[in-house]
Amino acid sequence: PVIGVLLGLVLSGFAPSYWLFCGGTYGERLGKDQRCPQDGALLGFLFNGISTLGQAAVPLNLILLGNGLSKGPDWQALPMRCNVGIVCAKLLAMPSISQLLMVTLNLTLGSRGAGWFGIKAPYDEVFFLAAVAVTATPTANNIVVMTEMGGGDKRSMSTAVFSQYAVAPIILTLTLTLIVLVLHTLG
Repeated sequence: PVIGVLLGLVLSGFAPSYWLFCGGTYGERLGKDQRCPQDGALLGFLFNGISTLGQAAVPLNLILLGNGLSKGPDWQALPMRCNVGIVCAKLLAMPSISQLLMVTLNLTLGSRGAGWFGIKAPYDEVFFLAAVAVTATPTANNIVVMTEMGGGDKRSMSTAVFSQYAVAPIILTLTLTLIVLVLHTLG
């Protein structure tokens, strides 16, 4: 997946490849919708096929996650200490580290520090909240797909994802509340 994304970034910025897949010029696309015109594109059919596969990715991820959890979590596949460690690391440690990083960034390089990374109020709190909230959410369901494709134990990964989602309503609420309180005191 990473190679595909990087390849897409490189090819989308290269004018001849844009003409091959989308037709026209890159300048014609600016100001319009984000889809390629594809009329007269030599490889437009390939772009349409890849685009359709991309649109099917999220539903397929949810189907695979549902398949992994269809019989419920397999508590024997993952030791409880490991499961608790995963939940604590993902839902408590990662947001704490991210919040510490955002506060340090604001105090050293941000508007309260050197001013190199100053974001005008009121957008600064929203920026920091969004940056920290990304790390506060449970593991995405696509990790189950990557585990299955890599030949790993999808039962243990499904159990870990299930555990995170089971405690997320409580921990995520507390974490986001703490993030907002810290940002409010800094602002």
